[in-house]
Amino acid sequence: MAVGSLTSRSELITNKYSGKRSARCPEPESVKGSLKKSLNSRSILNFRSSASARVAVLVAVICCVSISANAQESTRLEDTLNFHKVSESLFTAGQIYPLQVPDLQSQGVELVVNLAVADAERNGGESLAVIGAGISYVHIPVLWTEPTSKDLQLFFAMMDAGKGRKTLVHCFANYRASAFTFLYRVLQQDVPLEEAKVDLYAVWDDEAFAEYPVWLDFITTTLAAEGLTL
Repeated sequence: MAVGSLTSRSELITNKYSGKRSARCPEPESVKGSLKKSLNSRSILNFRSSASARVAVLVAVICCVSISANAQESTRLEDTLNFHKVSESLFTAGQIYPLQVPDLQSQGVELVVNLAVADAERNGGESLAVIGAGISYVHIPVLWTEPTSKDLQLFFAMMDAGKGRKTLVHCFANYRASAFTFLYRVLQQDVPLEEAKVDLYAVWDDEAFAEYPVWLDFITTTLAAEGLTL
C-alpha cells in the first residue's frame, strides 16, 4: 500500500466516530500487513522515505485505536464502526462490544454472525457476552487477505438456517460483513443486483475496492460464476 493512500485514508477518520461511512478505518490485518510491508520495503534504505512510511502507518493505527475506544464506550449498536441498516431484520457493522449487547436485546436481534478473525483484544469477550444474553452466535473467521468460497458457502448455510431471525452480521470494520451480505442477498435471496449494490456501497466505494483489490476480485468472480456482473 502506498504511503500516500495510508495518509489520505487516515484523514477520512474523525476524532469521534459518528457511525457514518466517511469515518473509515482499515481492517486490522491490513494495517499490520502495511506496517510489515513498509518496514521490509527497499525504501528503508532511504531514511526519510522509511520514516514517512512508519509515520503514515502509525497515524492510521492510532486513528483506528481511537475509533475502537469510542465504540467500546458506547452502548448504542448504531455507534459501531460503519453500522448499516439493510432492512428491519438485517444489520451489518464493524466490531461490537459487550456494552452494546443490551441494545442488541432491546432491538430484538436474535442472531449475530461474526466474520472477523479471533483477536483477544478486539473480540475476545464477544461470544460470551452475546450468548450470555440469549442471542444465537456464529463465528466464521474470514481471512482479510484471502476470502474463500468455502467461507461464503458456510455463511450462506448459517444465514439460511437463521431465516426469520433478526440478524446482525459484523466483522472489524464491516468490509467483510457487507460484502458477504451483499452476495447472500443477490445469490440466495434473489434481491435485484442494483438494489443490493446500494447497501454494499454504503460501506465500500471505488477507492476502497482499489485499495483492497482481493475483495473486488472475490465479489466479481463469485458473481461471474452465476452469470452476473458488479
